[in-house]
Amino acid sequence: MPTAPATQPSPSAAPTAVRRGPGWGGITALVALGMLLSSGATLGGVVAYDQLLAPEPTTAQEAPASATEARPAAVSSGEAADWAAIAEQVSPSAVAIHVATGNGTSQGTGVILDEQGTILTNDHVVDGGQDLQVTTSDGLSYTASIVGSDPTTDLAVIRMDSAPDGLQPATFADSTTVEVGQP
Repeated sequence: MPTAPATQPSPSAAPTAVRRGPGWGGITALVALGMLLSSGATLGGVVAYDQLLAPEPTTAQEAPASATEARPAAVSSGEAADWAAIAEQVSPSAVAIHVATGNGTSQGTGVILDEQGTILTNDHVVDGGQDLQVTTSDGLSYTASIVGSDPTTDLAVIRMDSAPDGLQPATFADSTTVEVGQP
């Protein structure tokens, strides 16, 4: 018995996929709506947080009658500080420090504390120092050694090996005559 040839569906008769979901326009709208809602919720949370945890406003209290009026540190007795005169006065007490370490070099500054060549500087300047050179304000260089250092406070004390005559130590104020808040 002869059989009929099998028929194949024609390409134009392929079943069309059924589209599901909202499409690109709907997805864009949902994303925009989500962004607006999350932004609004964040703003609302911040406002609520500020309102609930805001400190109570306080009123300024009047200072006691014995308190002195605070003034900027640069002003003393009504006149502006003469920075050129201050620099001229402290320059002889300042030194430049050049340090050779096993890994390279470092540089810093220090202040002369006494006529024996004791100098205050920073620990990070002299840390690991093998050869220290101190240059004074007159441009002359001297070797120095580390006396002690404290990495916690980043302070170090060094001393010139042969301090020259005429070193001018820095002059510090008498801390017993200063009151808190005084310029």
